[in-house]
Amino acid sequence: MCGRPDGRWGWTLGLLVIGALGAQAQEVQYVKTRIAFQAGSQVRHQQVLQVYLSGLNMRITAECLKPPEAECPDSLYLGDEKALYIINHPRKLVMKVTKADMDQLSQLIAPLLQAGPEGSAKGPSRSSGKPAPADGGWTLRKVRPNVRVGSYTCDEYELRRRGESRGTACIASYGSLGLDEAAFTAVIQDLARMTESFVRVFREGLGEEIDEVPNPWTAILQGKQPLYSGLPVRQVVRLSTGEESVSELLAAGRQKLTPATFQVPPGYKVVSVLEALGQFLPGNSPKP
Repeated sequence: MCGRPDGRWGWTLGLLVIGALGAQAQEVQYVKTRIAFQAGSQVRHQQVLQVYLSGLNMRITAECLKPPEAECPDSLYLGDEKALYIINHPRKLVMKVTKADMDQLSQLIAPLLQAGPEGSAKGPSRSSGKPAPADGGWTLRKVRPNVRVGSYTCDEYELRRRGESRGTACIASYGSLGLDEAAFTAVIQDLARMTESFVRVFREGLGEEIDEVPNPWTAILQGKQPLYSGLPVRQVVRLSTGEESVSELLAAGRQKLTPATFQVPPGYKVVSVLEALGQFLPGNSPKP
């Protein structure tokens, strides 16, 4: 004769559900950073980025804090597909980008970046015409070791560009943050191979402006040697505009997430980046 159900059945069912979910979860490395552009206490732009990494898959979620009306899409890079997905949640729209798309976009936008202010192909370029230094002109000078910033310990450096002090960076090793530097480097290098032609066009068009803020991942995307190994716990850089770029590490480590983290959300419309930007590209006119 069966007894009456009691609380043990609830616990048993709960454990079964948790076990099933746990079996599907995968360990993911993550970094959460707040980035702001400000003049004094006046913040012009601020966003929080969360980077999730598993193998050659990387997801970046973005939250725009200021201005609140700004759109901050998520990015999803899938290494097995060699494809980048730009996800606009409010519109439920996804732009898919492949290497072929990057190569074609590079050919289309190169003349625009080389044009002058009036759109003349003979106008002055924003680039100096000289190849940018491999290190962006940046050097480091160690100021203090083992500095405590929040819950993290990092080494503080002065950032100098062509002999001029431009800011400070307190840098922590990947290992001290519970992260694998080789894993992050591998996925950024994989993405760099896909976007190589596009990044090259922008580097040639913008010149040294692309190196205004030293960042290891940006350097790898440009095919350069990073200025430093590790991640900035806090970095403050004075820009040529007079503003400051301030980045702060909010969290880092490992956690269990479901495979859906590295999947395009169901029900979203997926279009190629060329289709999405078609009317804005040279030779195309907006649809009436």
